[in-house]
Amino acid sequence: MADLNGMDNAEELMKPGALGIVWTTRRKIILSVLVIGTLLESSCYALMAPFFPDEASSKGNSATQFGIVFGIYPLVGFIFSPICGKLLSTKIKPKTMLFSGMLVDGFFLSLM
Repeated sequence: MADLNGMDNAEELMKPGALGIVWTTRRKIILSVLVIGTLLESSCYALMAPFFPDEASSKGNSATQFGIVFGIYPLVGFIFSPICGKLLSTKIKPKTMLFSGMLVDGFFLSLM
């Protein structure tokens, strides 16, 4: 019996692979690794915040200088997000973009 609200298709949509995505074990592992990698990468910046101002001040840096260090990360993200979005829609696969972004971010984080 068809429902007036279109809910008769809800059971069909809940079946595995109904939306074109099949969550194999390999895909679940890849997703888990990417999520954990992104979490660890982001936590590096968050864990640095309480200690960096004192350390920078002890080395003779001003509050403006270490404010710039922390402010440049979101600024670069703001500037490059549209560029990366355009590349994702035309040329580069999302997984490749994520891996390359994490590598570049990790490299520059190691320089700090």
